[in-house]
Amino acid sequence: DSKDALQKFMEDGGWDTLNIWLETARDDSNEPLLGELLEVYLTMPVSVGLLKQNSAPKTIKQLSKTENEKVKTLSSLLVESWTKIIRKKESVTDNNEEERKQQKKYKEKDAEKNDKYNDKKDGKDSEKNKYRERDSKDKDSKDKDSKDKDSKDRSNKDRKEKDKHKDKDRDRTKREKSKSSSSSKESTSSSSP
Repeated sequence: DSKDALQKFMEDGGWDTLNIWLETARDDSNEPLLGELLEVYLTMPVSVGLLKQNSAPKTIKQLSKTENEKVKTLSSLLVESWTKIIRKKESVTDNNEEERKQQKKYKEKDAEKNDKYNDKKDGKDSEKNKYRERDSKDKDSKDKDSKDKDSKDRSNKDRKEKDKHKDKDRDRTKREKSKSSSSSKESTSSSSP
């Protein structure tokens, strides 16, 4: 199959080889060879990537301004053909880009809808949260009051306990003084006869 053979030729460096021959023929002003090479280029399967690979497209575009009619006509046909390939690729790229833009718009719209739904939901949730926060603050306040009261109660109990101990200590001291003074009276009264 000739298309397969040409494709294989292109893959195996044929495009670069043709470019070298084209530049050599141009530099040597070998118009018959230029005409033959341009006819070969017309049969080659090309892609945008291949056209960017080397300087052949520029060289051929320059040849479309030459004075030789055959070279001028063939190179103009090539430029026109390759321009169509590039535009077709750009069109496909543009369509893909347009498609991506539309998908992005749809995603943004969906995101907005979700945001609005979540805002409404959040609004209800925030109302609930306000009540929860208020209830929590009330509970915290009650807990704090309760803790303060417990703390005061403990302090009062501690004070009372301390007071009891002080009272006991005073009573003990009084008793001891009292005993000691009565002991000393007994000892003085027994020694007086």
